[in-house]
Amino acid sequence: MAFGHTAAAPQDLLRKLHVEITTRCNLDCSMCQRHVWDEPNADMAPETFDTIVHAFAEFPGGKTLQLGGFGEPLSHPQIVDFVRAAAEAGLGAEIVTNGALLSRELGMALIGAGLQKLVLSVGCSEEIVEQSVPNLRRLHRSALGTDGRWPEVALHAVLKRSNVPTLRKLRSLAMVVHAGTISVSHLLPYSREMAAEALYGARLPAAGTSPQAEGNPWRPHVMLPALEWSGEEARAVGALLAGQPEITLGRTRVDMGTSACPFVMEGRAAIDWRGNLAPCLPLLRTHPVVTPRRSRTVKQWHVGNVCESSLRELWSRPEYVAFRERVREFAFPPCPNCGDCELVVTNEADCYGNPFPTCGDCLYGRGLVRCP
Repeated sequence: MAFGHTAAAPQDLLRKLHVEITTRCNLDCSMCQRHVWDEPNADMAPETFDTIVHAFAEFPGGKTLQLGGFGEPLSHPQIVDFVRAAAEAGLGAEIVTNGALLSRELGMALIGAGLQKLVLSVGCSEEIVEQSVPNLRRLHRSALGTDGRWPEVALHAVLKRSNVPTLRKLRSLAMVVHAGTISVSHLLPYSREMAAEALYGARLPAAGTSPQAEGNPWRPHVMLPALEWSGEEARAVGALLAGQPEITLGRTRVDMGTSACPFVMEGRAAIDWRGNLAPCLPLLRTHPVVTPRRSRTVKQWHVGNVCESSLRELWSRPEYVAFRERVREFAFPPCPNCGDCELVVTNEADCYGNPFPTCGDCLYGRGLVRCP
């Protein structure tokens, strides 16, 4: 099929690529999407990675290449070479890892190759946290004795019923591993068993609520002063915020309702180990989503493959440009808060007449699910 070219809007820049360099992993976390795949364990070919790096480096502005996706990037035998290639091309090189494979030798090699940021995922189990955190501490001590640059460190946790105690430890963990950022996501369930672990249900923030909407007796506007967030204050505020009211904290209005896609709004896209480009991580593969309210199938949408067409040509394809324009406007129905209908079982169509893929029921767009 032949495709024409449509120039992307000046503000419509590709700034970050999530690149899945492997589908292999040293762990078997129950919450991982790999359990609903029918794919082999495989690594991205070095030639594919080189194609991505050189093509991405040609885009204007600051750019970040994050090695992660749904496999453990430290499992790839060329991980150090990949980080070095990205850094030498002027890209900010990031890794999302569970940390269990982060030996001192590998860590020092990654730092020497130019690793800019390391995101430690701590959502699998307490046992893995107990293994990965000491790895990072040892690496930090080793790096202090050299002229090597210590990368930015962040923690990323997936919140579920069985690991709430881990959430309480994140502040102390951040201090131990010298992390400047803590990111927390809700669970994205792929089965009924996983849905039972989710800490959200039918009560989702009202979709489409304006940040300036007035409160009402059932959902009041709660305006809070600056707080020290002591244990006593936190418990009291938690009781006050039950039911998800409109919130102003200090001088900042907390927008709980308006939907926005973090991938499109922040200029991100995703590439799997084969080189397939998708607008976001959820559209890389067809997979089920089973929330406490309903079950549906999210079908994959690949714009094309970077081994067959240039990244710039794929980014400028008319159907992809049009998709990003629709998502920026987010003119999708409020599916999570609407009554069930036959259209919500997939992302193929919606009641507003949007073409595939539709995003009204996306939990990333609702702010419930976050990626690092």
